[in-house]
Amino acid sequence: MSQSVKSNREKSKIDNTLQNKPSQSGSEKRKKIPESIHKLLKEAFETHKKEGWVALSRASSYIKNKQPDFSLKEYYSKFYKLIQYFPEKYKLEKSHTKYQCK
Repeated sequence: MSQSVKSNREKSKIDNTLQNKPSQSGSEKRKKIPESIHKLLKEAFETHKKEGWVALSRASSYIKNKQPDFSLKEYYSKFYKLIQYFPEKYKLEKSHTKYQCK
């Protein structure tokens, strides 16, 4: 691999870290999410829960409608990972399609 390619990859990793964005390597770590998003997740849960669970797709749509400028990709690659990284607030269903608020 050329030195130029290596340095570009390293620069990209540094840029992602500085911007608090996950790197493309897939090794995501817990990110600070705006409290307004946690509030919206709780509202979505209270509004759309069925049998104690709410579908992640329903919650995602709810957030998009209430806060259209929020971009999940700035924090996590998948919506379920946001839920997964906050076990003190949410319980993720085994299939990764539903969650509960604690």
